[in-house]
Amino acid sequence: AGSKGVYAPLGTQGTCSAQAFFIQANIASPLYNFCLSLYYLLLVKYSISETQIRKKIEPWMHGCTITFGLGTSFVCLGLGMFNNSNL
Repeated sequence: AGSKGVYAPLGTQGTCSAQAFFIQANIASPLYNFCLSLYYLLLVKYSISETQIRKKIEPWMHGCTITFGLGTSFVCLGLGMFNNSNL
């Protein structure tokens, strides 16, 4: 009824929003890949010790990645951006 022009619509607005939330949160995956590359760059090329990285840089890597991934998901959910895109 509310999904005119959508092929085989299943679920509710809530299930679609939940699915979109987790898809958007998955933006953290390429960010973690970047952090892993940065980790090895610092370790190999710049000879920064694992202890220094673990204490000073790694918390920022995790914090920024998780905050961005979940932050954008919650903002989009709150603004209703996960509704039908009329595709």
